[in-house]
Parts: sequence; structure tokens; C-alpha cells
Amino acid sequence: MKYLLVVLFFFLISSTYSYQNLINKRIDSHWVKVIKVILGGKYKIVSSLSEKWDRLINLMNKVYWVSAINWAYFCPADYSNCWWKNYSNAPRFYNWKNYSKYWNDFGINWVFAFDKKDKPFIVMNYLWWDAPENLKKQINSDKIKDIYRWIWNFPVLLLHWNDIVSLYETQLSRKMKLSWPKSFICSTKDDKTIYMWYVSNITIYNMPIFLKKNFWCYNALNLDSGGSLGMIYNWKVIKKHWRDIMDAFVVVDIEKENKVKQILFKNKKLLDRVVNKIKKFYWNNIYVIKALVSKIEYLKNKYSNNLKIFVLLNELQIRLENLFNL
Repeated sequence: MKYLLVVLFFFLISSTYSYQNLINKRIDSHWVKVIKVILGGKYKIVSSLSEKWDRLINLMNKVYWVSAINWAYFCPADYSNCWWKNYSNAPRFYNWKNYSKYWNDFGINWVFAFDKKDKPFIVMNYLWWDAPENLKKQINSDKIKDIYRWIWNFPVLLLHWNDIVSLYETQLSRKMKLSWPKSFICSTKDDKTIYMWYVSNITIYNMPIFLKKNFWCYNALNLDSGGSLGMIYNWKVIKKHWRDIMDAFVVVDIEKENKVKQILFKNKKLLDRVVNKIKKFYWNNIYVIKALVSKIEYLKNKYSNNLKIFVLLNELQIRLENLFNL
């Protein structure tokens, strides 16, 4: 085992990282922490999905990463039958593959989507027979076929510059109406700039005008707050969520993503051999596996500035966690 890990570290390359803009300041009496991403250049935004529930850092590492924010935590509003675990009946879509329980029926939820060329757009497709009359039911539903990656939540804060929160008055929770931290994602009218994450102590009613005034948001979607609220920027944890989450928005450096793919392709056989050896000798010893995963976490932090080491360690960790259901 020791010699296999030595082999794993043998092929090394050096790499430095560059990141997008973090807005971290007080605006109109609200503390703001927002990632600004300019599309069509060095960066893109992807969604990272979990099969059960996970930490933000793991969701970020799965898709190779610059920064990340929480997406959504699905549960009844009163937490009556969650048992403090996460699950999702919500729309979920990644690389044109639909993971949604109800397929293209989004219910009351809205979708903030990206097409193959990373152009953002908003979609609503409410097909339930008992849909309240006051709600918009189909917006851009003809574009469902163009969705490449998406994120869902409720409510939409801005639709084509218009504040439509009041349409959902009877569906809004008490928590949304309180002056409470709110997270969001929005796009500008030219579809070239994305702003996402957090505004402190603000009501859902005041969010639309705040986003229009300070970020020129054209379309904006509310995201989860509370225990789900989490953010990683420049590999620094800005806010650690205490509740595991289902999904995340991740900012990806396109150039490094291509390098990651090359590293994984060239070292696939090596990783296969390492995993098979671990499986052979430690299949019935979960304590050794957990200790190994903890050691990998330590080494990832230690070698975070070396792309090749980090990628190989991260891929090894993902495989072990999936194989041993950690």
C-alpha cells in the first residue's frame, strides 16, 4: 500500500490558482458577500449534484472548482418528516440528464438554467392541476430542451427586471418574510455577468430592489439560507454550513478543468490499481478506510497548490467514499 501511494505522488506538476471577484462589504446597511463571475471567458458556472447529502467542499471538488456556494436543501417547511437528513423531490438536471422525480413538472419551483454555451435563463413549468391561479405557470417552458445545467428554488425574485415576489404572498414562509440572511443567484440583462450568494438581514420583499439597485440583476432566484448557507472562495471557507446539502453552484476555471481531465485520463490505470489493492486488502476493515480518507483530506490541504497531486488524491477519495458508502 505504501509503495502504491508513492507511485501516486510520482507524477507531479506545479500549478497556481487565480480566482474571480469576491464582493465583501456593507451596502445600504446590509453586509454583502457575493461572488461575481463574468461568463464567456475564463470561468463558467456548473451545478454539482449529490446522490444523498454532502458537504460543500466535496460537491466543489467533484467538478473541479474555483469557488462554490450552497444551492438548496429540500425538506418540508416545518421539518416534520426530515429526520435531519436530506433528500430531494425537486427538479435536478446536469449535462442534459434529468434527475428530477417529476420529470419536467417543476411545481412551484423556478429553475435558473444554463445552456450548452453557458447562457443563463429562467424557466417555470407548473403542470399540477391544483396550481394556484395567482401563480405564473409556464415561462420559457419551450427552452427545457436547451437546459444543460440548472438550479431550482423558490421564489423568483426578479423576472425580466420585474419584481414578482408579491404573486407568491400566500406561498411564502414566515422565515422568508423576516429580516434574515438571504442567498440568491442572478444574471444581468446582457447574460454576461452572474452574481451569487448572500445579503444579511433583509426581507424577501426588499431583495428585488436591492439586487436591481446594486448589481443590476435582470433575473434572480432565491436560494436556501439558514443552516444550508455555505460559501467557499479562493479555497477559503467563508461560511461553513452546519446542515449537509444536496447540491451546489460551483465556479470552474475552464483552463484548469481541461488540465484536470487530462490528468485523470493519463492516470486512470494507476488509480484503478490503487483502488483495487485497497479493496482487496481492506474490504472488511472500514476503520482503516476511514483513516485513509482522513489522511487523504490532510494531504489534499497540504498539496492544494499542486494540481496533479490534488486531483489524484481527490479522485481517490471520491472513489473510496463511493465504493465504501462513506
